[in-house]
Amino acid sequence: MVVQLAKIAGLKVIASTGSDEKVNYLLKEIGVDVAFNYKTTSVDSALAKEGPIDLYWDNVGGQTLEAAVEHCKVNAKIIVCGYISEYNNEQQYGIKPETIYVLITLAAIKNFHWIFKKRLQIHGLLTPDHFTKWLNKFMEEVPPLVVQGKIKTKEDLVYGLDNAAQAFVDLLQGKNLGKTVVVVSEDD
Repeated sequence: MVVQLAKIAGLKVIASTGSDEKVNYLLKEIGVDVAFNYKTTSVDSALAKEGPIDLYWDNVGGQTLEAAVEHCKVNAKIIVCGYISEYNNEQQYGIKPETIYVLITLAAIKNFHWIFKKRLQIHGLLTPDHFTKWLNKFMEEVPPLVVQGKIKTKEDLVYGLDNAAQAFVDLLQGKNLGKTVVVVSEDD
């Protein structure tokens, strides 16, 4: 959705994903300007070729965020809504959940000096923080865009609650192409 809203706003969109199938989907179905498979093309080389970046939406962290920071323009904005590359650090480093956020910050941005040298603005985003102010506007604007076909949706349906755990694992491993939905009942 972020990619599609950026395209609607007239922005050039560079997108990374973990499979060639998803690259094709982003290019042919969604209409991004540039898409690449980060497993076969380094994020750094893709951004060196296609950047620099004015606005970066991050839900990965780690080396991907480092590469983005490196290729940001002065005064660029970074919105962080996740850090999937760091989710397993608790097991990797044997730390407690309450201390993982400090570690993630340090592990996710090794080239921290670019943040102040480029005067980057980094914002953490948790959707519930914005419900009161933006939910009504979102509901007025986004569902009509879906109905009009301006925002495309794709769902990966998994049937049965007993398959939910595997669906979640598959999601974290990037095996889904669309939004993972566990169908627990087909009753209306």
